[in-house]
Amino acid sequence: MVPEPQCEAPQCCSLDAALEDMEESPEFEEVPSDCDQDGSGAGGSDEHVKVPPKVGQDAATVAGQQRVCCAGGRRPQVSNWEHCPTPQSFVRCGPHHRAELCILDKSDIETLSDIWWRYRDDLSWPWYDQKPQFSDQDFLTFRAISQKVVDAMVEEYRQPMVLDQATLSNTNHIGHPPHADNVQFDSVWWKGKRIRKEDEVVAAQEGAYVLWRPEKTSYRSYSCTVSLCDPAGYEGGEVQFFEKWGDKDPIVSYKCAEGCGVAFCGCQRNIHAVTGMQSGFRLVLLVWTRPPDVRVPDNQSHVCYFRPGTGLGVWLTTADILRSSSRKCYRSAGIQSWVPKDEDDGTCACSNCTTERKKVAWRDCCGAGNVQQGKSEPFKPSTLALEASAPTPTTSAGNSPRTQETRNESPSNESQGSTPSEENGDQPMTLNEHPRHCPHLQGKTLCKYHGRLRLYNVLSKADMRELRWIWDTHQDDLSCPWYEQKPTFTMHEFDGLRRIAQKVVDAMSEQYREPLVLDQATISNTNHLGHPPHADNVQFDSVWWRGRQIKQKDELAAARGGAEVLWRDAKTSYRNYSATVALTDPSEYGGGDLEFYDEWGQKDPSEKHRLKPGCGVAFCGCQRNVHAVTGVRWGFRLVFLIWTRPLEAQVPDDQKHVCYFRPGTGLSVWLTTADLHDYPARRQQKRQTWVPVCSGRKETEELEDVKRGNSVEQ
Repeated sequence: MVPEPQCEAPQCCSLDAALEDMEESPEFEEVPSDCDQDGSGAGGSDEHVKVPPKVGQDAATVAGQQRVCCAGGRRPQVSNWEHCPTPQSFVRCGPHHRAELCILDKSDIETLSDIWWRYRDDLSWPWYDQKPQFSDQDFLTFRAISQKVVDAMVEEYRQPMVLDQATLSNTNHIGHPPHADNVQFDSVWWKGKRIRKEDEVVAAQEGAYVLWRPEKTSYRSYSCTVSLCDPAGYEGGEVQFFEKWGDKDPIVSYKCAEGCGVAFCGCQRNIHAVTGMQSGFRLVLLVWTRPPDVRVPDNQSHVCYFRPGTGLGVWLTTADILRSSSRKCYRSAGIQSWVPKDEDDGTCACSNCTTERKKVAWRDCCGAGNVQQGKSEPFKPSTLALEASAPTPTTSAGNSPRTQETRNESPSNESQGSTPSEENGDQPMTLNEHPRHCPHLQGKTLCKYHGRLRLYNVLSKADMRELRWIWDTHQDDLSCPWYEQKPTFTMHEFDGLRRIAQKVVDAMSEQYREPLVLDQATISNTNHLGHPPHADNVQFDSVWWRGRQIKQKDELAAARGGAEVLWRDAKTSYRNYSATVALTDPSEYGGGDLEFYDEWGQKDPSEKHRLKPGCGVAFCGCQRNVHAVTGVRWGFRLVFLIWTRPLEAQVPDDQKHVCYFRPGTGLSVWLTTADLHDYPARRQQKRQTWVPVCSGRKETEELEDVKRGNSVEQ
């Protein structure tokens, strides 16, 4: 049983209070955790790790490094370092109380009900191929009524906010489980140790520390639900609020009258749920707001906020609202969409924002006439700049900045589209030629040939049956592991898996005309998430133009406009080639296409592959083979993935046990580098340590006689 902790629940605090709290505890510094592309750690959040301060660092230096980012209206929360080394998620809400509001009249309710009837859809099984478009009049009406709710929320909370999204929802029998809108539950901690998943609820109920991480909607601040029908006409559908995560019983429930609703902030102070409908009809207007100085991520502007309990709904998305600013009829009606120019208002003093301000905006590059149809004069960095340039700052690709140790020391040539022949020689490609715009050298690669090669019938039906049997036996999901440690193969299973993997490696060696060593293999059941575009053995770092780094928000546009993309070393830079072999027929699943891109930021893939069972495709792991896998929409997709390395390559000790895993990997089985070494060694050790044991009385007496005879002879 977990004892009652001597700490308070996490509260929102001012920036000054957060900085004072950090200055009082200078014995630790916060550094971003490494989130390289092949990490297998669980969690999935932008975690920060507390490490001891460096020798010679004073309290002021450490406190300065711990400065919390407050750009875009971020408000840090008090974190309890005694229990958890990771800080609580930031929020953008101020007052946290719940407020009952009576806002809409009968005509508003009738208008919204009519809009719902004509545009409703069920996103669990969509009726339409794409979101229905509102007529001009319906958009103006829906937007105006939603704005009435926002105005009432501004008056109540005395905080500036703008409409972000609105939904008309016909709650179904499923309802909504307890959740917070703008932060997401991460884990439960006690005295610096993370509580096991199966014990999290009990531990939280008994006072353990709950950690929250940012949600995709963390740019929002407040929410409001307004009833559009008489509560006497249905049973269920109550809005419940809980004091803390893990509580069984709510502290308050609401079943509002027509036109009335309840407003609340989106942080963990207002964990809420909606009970499923038991009978009748329930229709509500849901409104979400954000501060006026916050930029909406591009990948969230078109998203319809949906849960299984939403039922038939109508969505007024951020994209709908922003699109209205370009329509003359909307401007004439007085509807103007507020669009922030920049999320950083220049007041935040954290290291990330300070570094970001030193970068150049892509529009400034274009405005200065530096870009002419993607062509420009080569940028030639000085030798001094190449040898002693400062580390590349943190980018959108990850949290680990480039360091002097990760840069390469000498350039190498580039042979895009070459064939495996003697032209490449025996020298591995470690670097690109001097870049045109970037003062840093590209990350090292060990691949000599960059084309994609087809592997026809590399596996037999018997091989595929054996791999499927191994997958059925040892499958696991590393996003939420079933086992405390990696399952152990029998020697028969190991021999079979290694033999089949070696067949693929031999086929790759024959195609590439160079010796290759098996490094790791995976049997993967791709799920609905798929894999976003990436390169296996180098990692995207940043985008550059004429010696200056492009701002993160402009990286994609700049890369498509001809700017230089910088790639840094990945943890798997000791590898050279990869291969994927299909184990199921493509007619058995939808989606799951293997896509290849010629450049980072390319909008459409240059190649798509749907492989037949037993066939595969091999490719190098550098930036010339940026690839992705689309999510599996239906059916079952099973593939065999292989990674190789050169004969002379050394595997770092911290990578030998790592299971190459992404969220879209699904249920999988891993043959790691450590397995390839440990299983044969275990077999050899078993042979050497076998000693016969004499268990009978006669054999024991004979052994004693032999010993006595030996002692007499001596």
